[in-house]
Parts: sequence; structure tokens; C-alpha cells
Amino acid sequence: MTASDKSVLYFVYVIVTVILIFISRILRYQIIRQEDIAEKVLLKQQSLQNELSALKNQINLHFLFH
Repeated sequence: MTASDKSVLYFVYVIVTVILIFISRILRYQIIRQEDIAEKVLLKQQSLQNELSALKNQINLHFLFH
């Protein structure tokens, strides 16, 4: 194997490594994004459930005293 072949292999190795790192970063970003979306949906559901409970309590008090 000549020095030229070694340098080409080294260059290919570096390029492949950079591409793999780039792909792993993209995948990690997607995972974080999906987790954030899921958390926002959960918080929205909890907020709506709390609001519904508060409204039910107001209605119950209204009918209890009238």
C-alpha cells in the first residue's frame, strides 16, 4: 500500500466519521424534539383536566346553594 493509498483511506475515514457524527446529531435532535412535543401534549391535557375539574366544582357549588 502506497502513501497515496493511505492518505486516501484516511480521508475517506475522516469523511465517513464526520457524516456519522452529523447523522447521530440529527437523530438526537429529532428524539429531543419528539420528547418535547410529547411533554407539551401531556401538560396541555393536564391543564385541560384541571380546568374541567374547576368548572365542575363551580357547577356543583352553584346547584348546592341554589
